[in-house]
Amino acid sequence: MCNFEDKETGIIIRIEEQALDILLANRQIKNGFESGGLLFSPLTSENIVYITHVSAPSKLDLRRQLFFKHDKSSAQKTISHCFKKGLHYIGDWHSHPQDKPQPSPQDVQSIKDIFLKSKHNLNFMLHIIVGIDEDSNKFYVCLTNGTKIHQCIPRN
Repeated sequence: MCNFEDKETGIIIRIEEQALDILLANRQIKNGFESGGLLFSPLTSENIVYITHVSAPSKLDLRRQLFFKHDKSSAQKTISHCFKKGLHYIGDWHSHPQDKPQPSPQDVQSIKDIFLKSKHNLNFMLHIIVGIDEDSNKFYVCLTNGTKIHQCIPRN
């Protein structure tokens, strides 16, 4: 398990072990293609977000060395399936071929768009970028309300 915190809002993001295992298993290695998926939470607390489930890439997703895009139909099926199990879609994740990943300008816009274009009742959505390193403290984790992005820092 690993934890991140947005110092401005005090919100803590806790990535549970099962979800963390999927993120690490889908890291981008050397010249491989980017991976990505969806983040899910039971939404049981206002100040702590528990990421208990993470989807792996779908065979229908568009994957390149420096690009990842969800297949919309496959993503919606995953969201509906998880919702029936009491899990809410709270954002996306993808990989970068960097030791300590940072969002590209396209990522920044995409992160905001996910909040603005999704149907939800959330105050924010999350995004995680997984680098090539196994150290989860090097993940890029952020919250967005569609206009502002809050980068979260590792919390021990």
